[in-house]
Amino acid sequence: MKTIFSLIIILVLTVADLISNQTTTPELEKLPCEIELTSKDDKCGEWGGNLEIIKLFQKNCEGEFFIEYRLRKMDCKIDPIVHYKRTDFDKTKVVLSSIEDRKLILTCIAELEEMIKNNPIKITHSGIVNEVKSSDSTFMLKDYPSKEWLAFDKLKKRIMEK
Repeated sequence: MKTIFSLIIILVLTVADLISNQTTTPELEKLPCEIELTSKDDKCGEWGGNLEIIKLFQKNCEGEFFIEYRLRKMDCKIDPIVHYKRTDFDKTKVVLSSIEDRKLILTCIAELEEMIKNNPIKITHSGIVNEVKSSDSTFMLKDYPSKEWLAFDKLKKRIMEK
């Protein structure tokens, strides 16, 4: 039984590595209408923690790009189920995106790709979760357990200063 379980785990990890290696960073001029970057810390252990979302988007897939930053703080003293059912956010900000912002988003994606390639841990019960996904499903990246995402923090700071 252990052998079968081990083979299944090896198969799943191999497929996950193949999928993550097939994703590539999009080019600046070929960005999809919407890209969402999320980072969840491990403030409350296996229940997760604060959730930060940075979304690059165009209204109706046309015109200018905007960036939206949202933060949902986790209160470790309340029932996590209640927390995850919340639809409100503790902080929200929307700004017009510049070319430099979009380049920084590409840097975030490239950095996350590197973090995934260099992450030896594949199975865990808690930790930081960093993720990128596009609205057109051209790419989806998820690193878990992850570490501090420096480019994401730089982009967040840039948005909050506007």
